[in-house]
Amino acid sequence: MGVFFIVYVINVDKTKKSIPEIREMLRNQLVNKNLLFKILVISFSLYLISFLLSFWIMGFVPAFSPRPEIRSQWSGVFIVGMITHALPPILFFSSIYFFYDKESSVKRIVVFFIGLMTFFLNLLILHRFDIVYWLIVLLAYLYYGTYKLKLKNVVIWVTFLISILYGVSTFRASKFISNAIYYTSAMKFNVKYAIITEPYMYFAMNVENFVMGVQKYTDFTYGYFTFNPILSLIQLKHPLNEYMSINEFPDLLTYSYNTYTMFFEWYRDFGIFGLSFLPFIWGVIIASAYYNLRKKPSLSAVTLYGAFLFVIIFSFLLTC
Repeated sequence: MGVFFIVYVINVDKTKKSIPEIREMLRNQLVNKNLLFKILVISFSLYLISFLLSFWIMGFVPAFSPRPEIRSQWSGVFIVGMITHALPPILFFSSIYFFYDKESSVKRIVVFFIGLMTFFLNLLILHRFDIVYWLIVLLAYLYYGTYKLKLKNVVIWVTFLISILYGVSTFRASKFISNAIYYTSAMKFNVKYAIITEPYMYFAMNVENFVMGVQKYTDFTYGYFTFNPILSLIQLKHPLNEYMSINEFPDLLTYSYNTYTMFFEWYRDFGIFGLSFLPFIWGVIIASAYYNLRKKPSLSAVTLYGAFLFVIIFSFLLTC
């Protein structure tokens, strides 16, 4: 909140567009529909190829794995496996395509097919947070770019979101595993709601492990976790991991739940300084993106802010 106040003070005397003005500007924005259509076709082709290659290499599809406990471990190979996480941009741009192209029925049918197939294949992979990412960015666009986000629609979206998370969680854990987690976690609600145990403990243990880690952690890694995506892309993550003998899950309260909040990444790299400074930097970036949207509304600005909304909402989580 302090960061947003600082950025607010910086922008307080600058002209900002009202929400209705932003909606009109986004609705009238010129979009190269032919280019967008080509990008969607190419992106879906790459997505489909990566799915088939990953299936060929891994030898199974997560949703049909005979071992429910390993369903979520299907990631394919480097680069190819990353493309299987391309659902958010494909579905987002498929969704907004219908707002900008109201003439070509053939292309609209093709785009609908692309979106439907991408969604279905993602359900087979069980990447639930890719779907959540898409929905959050789309909701940001619907709010700032259209008049369609009403209470009724919000209820429908929330119901759909909960159904997706619940459904994928059911696929990711068999009834036997759900019951085992329920009893080992000593839950106090009825066993028929055992499927809720995993997401509940997932959230609760994030904080517990974070508190335990901060109290005992002493081997700071000075950027290994903060710059993990970059190190992964340049293929230095695993060599550094072996060279530095990094413990991925230190000082866990219980090894049944090996997750932390995102803030622990910064603490284990730079200590209290990282925990204070890096969230501040992220806050400045996100707040600046918000005020950029209010001052210069555009499709790219609302998409970027929607992506940052996902970061804000799920900064409580480390892994998905």
